[in-house]
Amino acid sequence: MKRKIVLKDIEIEYSIIFKNKKNISIKIDNKMNILVYSPKGIAYEYLDKLIIEKSKWIIKSMKNIEKGNLVEEDRVILLGKYYETIIKKSNINRVFIEKDKVIINTVSLEKTYTRKLIVDWYKKIATDIIGTRAMEVSNKISIKPSKIIIKNQKSIWGSCNSKKEIRLNWRLVLMPYAVMEYIIIHELCHIKHMNHSKEFWSLVNYYCNDYKKSKIWLKENGVMLMNLV
Repeated sequence: MKRKIVLKDIEIEYSIIFKNKKNISIKIDNKMNILVYSPKGIAYEYLDKLIIEKSKWIIKSMKNIEKGNLVEEDRVILLGKYYETIIKKSNINRVFIEKDKVIINTVSLEKTYTRKLIVDWYKKIATDIIGTRAMEVSNKISIKPSKIIIKNQKSIWGSCNSKKEIRLNWRLVLMPYAVMEYIIIHELCHIKHMNHSKEFWSLVNYYCNDYKKSKIWLKENGVMLMNLV
């Protein structure tokens, strides 16, 4: 079901998706659709009020998504830093960093093609960068997962299951090391506490006492990164 609210000169349309869940969540997909996932039985007026309360965040997030097509803007992001891109026609495909630029040698200059090259490059280097950092953090805090898996997760940054397997989104390679490390610690702490109890957050704080800064960074930039590629 779709609803609309008007804030001054801005009209916000959103879709309500009722599910068997306890909490309300708001997501913005890569087509700029606002999706509200809500427990059954919540009044429409309450959801309208929530959208109004979150309107600044929604508008800012949508603007970030509009800016997020970094290939077209001649730049890419890696570990929280923006790099100018130089795209060259070539007989072979190759993406690499040279000084403060990302060089893209490509057999085709078509934007969809070069964008896929960059995504493939991200995924390739993510396995090494994230995997290595995850092992370093694991050894540092002495919490050992049974397995570390780098995945293409569409809506979460990481997860931990009862087998003590840690799954991390390859998009962590886009964010600063400090934020990446917070997410890794967050998931490792789930090995000890498979919930978000006070004990869990106390453990996260013990190993990452400035984690709230990373949570703020993710709130401000997470939607853009999740929809970036």
